[in-house]
Amino acid sequence: MLWKCARIGGRLRLCKGATFAYSYWFGGLDTDMQKRIVFFAGGAVYDRVYHGEELGRGMKDNNVACDVISFGDPYMDKRDLFEALIRSADKDGNCNVCHVPPESSVPEALSRSQIIIPRRVGGGSGSAPPSTQNKMPIEICVKAPPRSHATVTDANTDCPFCQRVLLTLLEKKLPYRTHLIDLDNKPEWFAEANPDGLLPLIRFDDEKWVSNSDVIVEMIEKKYPEPPLETPPYYAYLGLTILPKLLAFLKNKNDDTQQALVFELMELEQHLSEYLYILGGPYVNGKDITAVDLSLAPKLYHLVEACKENNEWNIPKKFTKVLNYNKLLFNRTSFKKTKPSPESVNEGWRQRLRMEPKVKDGAKG
Repeated sequence: MLWKCARIGGRLRLCKGATFAYSYWFGGLDTDMQKRIVFFAGGAVYDRVYHGEELGRGMKDNNVACDVISFGDPYMDKRDLFEALIRSADKDGNCNVCHVPPESSVPEALSRSQIIIPRRVGGGSGSAPPSTQNKMPIEICVKAPPRSHATVTDANTDCPFCQRVLLTLLEKKLPYRTHLIDLDNKPEWFAEANPDGLLPLIRFDDEKWVSNSDVIVEMIEKKYPEPPLETPPYYAYLGLTILPKLLAFLKNKNDDTQQALVFELMELEQHLSEYLYILGGPYVNGKDITAVDLSLAPKLYHLVEACKENNEWNIPKKFTKVLNYNKLLFNRTSFKKTKPSPESVNEGWRQRLRMEPKVKDGAKG
């Protein structure tokens, strides 16, 4: 997802400002890519309520989500205008507004709202641990996207293990705060809380930090059993070695490494074909999504994007069930909200190939 901020204040009109922001930042991008504009609106906004409705519909049609932080003087039915904008632009809860009361600061008001703006956490003694920030029930540290691609500013992690946990939290509809950890410039508190340096890292309330996505997902399921996402353990083998085989393929494309990837896809294709009718639904365990689907989704997305970019190879068309399964997963709201850009995915794999790390559960600097 692409994030941009627009400061709307003074005598600037909201609709004109938003139109300019979209043209300047997003005009040349694919309309299928999820984009987000955050409006900081302090002062008078000279638009009618119906202008907000029209703007919201236009943003929704162009796949642009928005958040509004409204503070300052509430001239010209300002609250009604922004509520109309959010109602019209919202798609599955991806737009929010925070009205800051005169007696509150913006950070205080944001801490009580649904708006969460990810930030890159850097190193040095000046970087405070998340515990000193405004608390939410769950805090999660994830790998920040690569810095070295200049064309895209991406707020979503390129680590598939981190995305898996974020998907789980979203499917459970749990509130959480994200901390993007720059592995090239890790903060001191991160090393103290997590000596192994592995991500994702999570903390519930004031409990200790916990790493390893398998452990984290299991903890989430136990603490928050509804809606249930638990998968029968005998399905855990599906896609288990996709990432190591993808790394081998990207390092050295030949018949053996390609066939190893094809075998992974063949196993998944066979399972989906056999169980589609037996279990009555399109997911691994039937009609409802479960933990194994949320583990597979980031891996399959990385496979698609990395192979397409680095080796000009795509999933064979004969794997029709896998291709349909990918579309199903990638079109879920939770996936769209957490999906890294293709540029982030490919830059991440380029860095892995240069460092030639072992692929294991977690990102590590």
